[in-house]
Amino acid sequence: MARNASPVEPAAGSALITRLQRFIDLSPAEILSLQALTRPLRRAAPDEDLMTYGHAGSTAVLMHQGWAIKHRTLEDGRRQILDFIIPGDFCDPCIFVTPVARFSLTTVTHCTWTPVAGSALLDLIAGSPRIGAMLWWLEAEEQAPLQDHLLAIGRMTAEERLARLICELWARMKDVGLDATDGFEWPVNQELIADATGLSVVHVNRTLRRLERQGIIQRSSHVYHIHDPARLRRIAHAVRPGAAPARLDPDIAARLRRSH
Repeated sequence: MARNASPVEPAAGSALITRLQRFIDLSPAEILSLQALTRPLRRAAPDEDLMTYGHAGSTAVLMHQGWAIKHRTLEDGRRQILDFIIPGDFCDPCIFVTPVARFSLTTVTHCTWTPVAGSALLDLIAGSPRIGAMLWWLEAEEQAPLQDHLLAIGRMTAEERLARLICELWARMKDVGLDATDGFEWPVNQELIADATGLSVVHVNRTLRRLERQGIIQRSSHVYHIHDPARLRRIAHAVRPGAAPARLDPDIAARLRRSH
């Protein structure tokens, strides 16, 4: 059974470190450097804007606990959710290259997060090329789901879109150790799901019910239990089966070890 949000707050930065360990084994010094990015720790209530599209800024956002949405909103209020942000996500680590926010970032739940200055990131990269490679990897990690999202919006049916989104979020929760055996907690309402999938709220409701009637998923409050993951992935045309580690090419890993 998928667990609810833990009453014990995880250590700041632990989700990011868990995620990066999939990329390459971190040294104690690198772990300390990454933990240094978690200060100052800030807290946010639901519906707080952490970044605003078009505004100048020089800080990225490192999420430690809670959920947020990355989105763009038109002048008439129509909103497209580009991504759901979970613990371990590093939003816009290349802020020192493009110091204007390319999206808005708004909390969905209570969150803990850290603003990370572009200058601090540059100092880290200068001191450790391996950490620079890790940040590059984080950016690359975001590209695949973004392309999948574009494909889903442009060509997939409602059932395929929802299946793809559920598969992707479940895999990401696995990557940072926040899933459970048969699912995960997704603390969002159907309006947010509609804005992420380009569907109406009514269509989202009908489609989720259809997936439940087929015995593929079951919802309990905001917990999504996945009863037939193989079928869900087939519907989603999912290439990524779950939490399979995206490890480095052995030659590149060896070169990075030598640079340490």
